[in-house]
Amino acid sequence: MTAFVTNITAFVTNITTFVTNITTFVTNITTFVTNITTFVTNITTFVTNIVAFVTNITTFVTNIVAFVTNIVAFVNTLFFGNRGQYC
Repeated sequence: MTAFVTNITAFVTNITTFVTNITTFVTNITTFVTNITTFVTNITTFVTNIVAFVTNITTFVTNIVAFVTNIVAFVNTLFFGNRGQYC
């Protein structure tokens, strides 16, 4: 009888361990998927930031060109007035 109880106890322990292992496995898979999702989100954010950076640089250069164009137009008007405007 003692051996029977011992075997039943060992069986229940094995089942409990099996369920614990399955739970741990599912938790690990969930963590893995979460990590992959976070990685993809980080890559997307990085690419978005690079695009925004390039856009900002382009806007900056465009503004510098517009500024220089305005300075040239101002100096041109200052020294030459509107002469030849309608030629």
